[in-house]
Amino acid sequence: MQAVISNFEDTQNCTIFIDYQALFVPPLMTTPKKDTDESKPDFSARLKELNAQYGQYQLLELIDTLSLDHLKHNYVSCMLNGIDNQTSYVQEALKELTLKAQESEAFAPSSYQYSGILLQSQLDKAKTPLASLKLLTKMQDGSCSSLVSYTNYIFLYGIREIGRLGLLNHPNLSEPILPTKATLNGNTVVSWKEKSGDESLSGELLLKDIDLLFDTLVESNHKLGKTITKQDPLALLVSSTHYKLLAPHITKLQEQFAKLLIIESPELAKSSKEKLVLVVLQNAQGEPCFISQNPSYSISPFYHTMEPDDISKYQWDLSGSSPAMQILNPSFIARMTGI
Repeated sequence: MQAVISNFEDTQNCTIFIDYQALFVPPLMTTPKKDTDESKPDFSARLKELNAQYGQYQLLELIDTLSLDHLKHNYVSCMLNGIDNQTSYVQEALKELTLKAQESEAFAPSSYQYSGILLQSQLDKAKTPLASLKLLTKMQDGSCSSLVSYTNYIFLYGIREIGRLGLLNHPNLSEPILPTKATLNGNTVVSWKEKSGDESLSGELLLKDIDLLFDTLVESNHKLGKTITKQDPLALLVSSTHYKLLAPHITKLQEQFAKLLIIESPELAKSSKEKLVLVVLQNAQGEPCFISQNPSYSISPFYHTMEPDDISKYQWDLSGSSPAMQILNPSFIARMTGI
């Protein structure tokens, strides 16, 4: 689940709050695959390095501190990085958010936990240190990805049980618009999948929808006395499915939007609104779309347990704390549904 970002000034990997970088613990070297520029984990090279550095330790003993270090440092928060916390406007908003957090659970940090489990039977089948390393890597990467995915999910949808709002369910958001209609082979098409049926026209049709989304953003802010241009820092959030359809046309988008950030967000596909795309104006005239803080994490060492089902296993507990987010300018968000 690798999130992809296309930032035309500084290309890097990230998603909304945190990214899906390889949270392998210990981190793995990579070697190029044959006949391709892509890389794959080089378990043998990494195992040799581990033996040289930590020869006296078992693999299970190397988990907790290195995992925590990766969760703390191996993410890039694209949208949080777009907030200038030094301005008086943002500082006052953060102070107000802190006071709200003391009064209401909806604005306080929310904790959650994920347990990574290795069955003793799985370890027994791993006859060699190399097989054990592959098994641990797979489990750790899946556990960490689950934890960070939930952080991003909260950012988008909030937590209904405590009244926390997310980027997609704020009551003051404008209504989502519908995509443009087009005719292909005599048929009326609306969705991006349908519009991608003709490669010669798909770029023009998809970009037309994004232009419509941007025009909606401009119009809603013009009514509030705010001027928005294609030179402003914008973020385009799409699901993985729609990112694949849009990917061949990123160069054309680059020509139109100077500071556009394209974020592939797998979490968008976790609701009935997976056919949704949104444009977020990150900030304008010193005012950000929203304010928030960075998430935090803690990890326990592996421990052996027979609970709750009398099956021998090793377990490690990953805990996260997601800060509250407050949308300051709902007009900075424009949504399109039905794509």
